[in-house]
Amino acid sequence: MELKVRVTELERSFHQHRSRNSAVELKASLDKIEELKGQIGELEDALQYSKLRIKLLERSNEQWQRQFH
Repeated sequence: MELKVRVTELERSFHQHRSRNSAVELKASLDKIEELKGQIGELEDALQYSKLRIKLLERSNEQWQRQFH
């Protein structure tokens, strides 16, 4: 009987640790997701800036072509 009680205690402890580890892993995953969201935002900003820069360069190029033709 004593062994059965000990096994039950160990099983309960195992499940508690497993749940705690899952929570820690979930938190780490959520933190990584937030970090990646920030990086995506930075990349989107850089892309928008690059698109704007391209438009400005194209307009400048068109003006130069008009002046020399």
